[in-house]
Amino acid sequence: PCTVPDGVYMLWRSMVGGGGGGGGSAITNLYGAGGGGAGGAGYLRIPVAVVPGQSWSVVVGAAGVGGNDAHGTSGGDSSFGAIVAPGGGYGRKGGNANNGQGGSTTTLPAISAVSPFAFNGGAGGLGSYTSTAVAGSSVYLFPGGTTVGGTYDGGGGGSSCMGPGGNGAAGDNTTSANGSAPTSGYGGGGGGAGHGTDSARTGGNGAPGLVIVEWFPPQ
Repeated sequence: PCTVPDGVYMLWRSMVGGGGGGGGSAITNLYGAGGGGAGGAGYLRIPVAVVPGQSWSVVVGAAGVGGNDAHGTSGGDSSFGAIVAPGGGYGRKGGNANNGQGGSTTTLPAISAVSPFAFNGGAGGLGSYTSTAVAGSSVYLFPGGTTVGGTYDGGGGGSSCMGPGGNGAAGDNTTSANGSAPTSGYGGGGGGAGHGTDSARTGGNGAPGLVIVEWFPPQ
């Protein structure tokens, strides 16, 4: 729990949910590459009036895990008391003669959507079967994960307000590679795996969530 110290009457809360894991690919013909995981939704420095001794539960969302010949898993929700920053959705495995769908945009509860300090998580990019793979969506200052952009390439992971997305992997229906996790920050989605017949490949893990609580010491 987080307990307010003596002499403190205002807190600032920043948080982001964990990023979704990227989708994997399989060892078989006619399979598409994995989609990118979505970034977690979040808040930056939301003020709240408090009194000393108040206490809240704090949960930090776990990173989503990239799938191997499977969908990824969703990122965990972060929370401070009743305020929740949802984790990013998972990237889908490339289906039989189908593109691997990226995780959808991670939306905050409607009551929070009006805040200028609140950010939805970026959508994961489409993994390719015959169409062009898609980069992850960008949020705030952070870019979505990139993709090679051809056929059989994994989709990029969506970013969050606290970190970039992971890059999608290349594939050419013969050789392939694993998707990448975000290289920095918090809450970004993992990149999708490229497709090839050499080996089943794994999508990148998402980045973990984060909760920051700030206050000024009493004078």
